[in-house]
Parts: sequence; C-alpha cells; structure tokens
Amino acid sequence: MINLDKEFLSEQNLERWQSNYLRNMTLLSRIPFLMGQFLNDGQQIALTTTFQPFQHKLGRKAQGYIVTYQDANASVFAQNQGDELTLSLRGSANVNAKIWVF
Repeated sequence: MINLDKEFLSEQNLERWQSNYLRNMTLLSRIPFLMGQFLNDGQQIALTTTFQPFQHKLGRKAQGYIVTYQDANASVFAQNQGDELTLSLRGSANVNAKIWVF
C-alpha cells in the first residue's frame, strides 16, 4: 500500500506532477505511431491484387502502416491517391490482413 503523507500531497508537488504529466502527454501525442488505429476497427480486411481504397479515420494524412496479421504469404503495397483520408492497398496475392495505420 502506498503511504501518501502530507509532504507528498503538497500543493507544490501536485503542481509539479501536473506540469510533468502535461509535458509528457504532449510529447507522446506527437509520435504518429502511437496516434494510429486499425483499419476496419481491427477486423480483417480482404486484399486482392488490385488497389482498394480504405478510409483510415485518422483525420490527417497517414504516415505509414504496419501489417499486424496476414493469413497468406503476400506483400502489402500502398498507393497514394492524393486524398489524405484514404489509404489504397493491394496484396501481391489475395490475403486477409489486419493493418495498423499511423
């Protein structure tokens, strides 16, 4: 059990903790990978050998993607459509995949 004595809970310590917390959260929010999300709410998406557009819902241009799951030996390729809210993907073969976009 944590012993929270009066010195720990002083106003000065609380202000210092809040300041450090806000600074660290600001730094973390600038890391694109941490502000990413799964395409299709984490459900598998079926990729074919032709490009298909997917809405990534980041609210900004995607900076990259990571394939976190795939059920076939295939590479996944992206194509820039010029639309900041869409990511077009295709596989080198038909594959079901989960994609983390950041």
